[in-house]
Amino acid sequence: MAIDAGKWTSDWAVGREILAAYQDARHKDLCLICLGDPATPSGFLVEPVGEALAEYHPRVFGTLDEPVHAGNIREAWARHGELWRASFTVVAAPRAAGEEEIGLIVPSRAGYVFPGQPDLPPLGDIVLYATVFLEGMEDAGVPANPHLERRARRAADMIVDGVLRFFHKIQYDHTAYRRPRRRGQSGSSDSGRQR
Repeated sequence: MAIDAGKWTSDWAVGREILAAYQDARHKDLCLICLGDPATPSGFLVEPVGEALAEYHPRVFGTLDEPVHAGNIREAWARHGELWRASFTVVAAPRAAGEEEIGLIVPSRAGYVFPGQPDLPPLGDIVLYATVFLEGMEDAGVPANPHLERRARRAADMIVDGVLRFFHKIQYDHTAYRRPRRRGQSGSSDSGRQR
């Protein structure tokens, strides 16, 4: 089943899919993982999804400071795999398809399998595949066509909104969490320097 991020009820549909998987998984702890795209480790979904969700939950993996992608997944599994296996894990992953499918979110209960790394365990209790790339052009990034780019960005936004709806359903107060300041933020003397 694909969820059209252009529909006003899409965040409800995403939240419902996550909730159903959560109830089936029967894990109390929660982790969120946002995968970098094929072109760059901190690719298209990391900032609009990973960074946004990191403001609401302490266990978000795949942020600008610490991306998760095919190039570092073995180290990430070594470092966090025990937590990921013991938790209900939601994965946001980019996918490619035809032009008519850009902006769709495809939930899957089958864990994410990294291409070319079949020896790694599947990742996640539910994977939210955001269709943001044109098939065969993944390395080029999100389509430059403004209409398709808007649809791709809407899919990213709906994943965030869907996760927040899920939080509401499980009565997790995401407003109580305060993300620690990122490196280089606030009043420190090096806040204006580039990393």
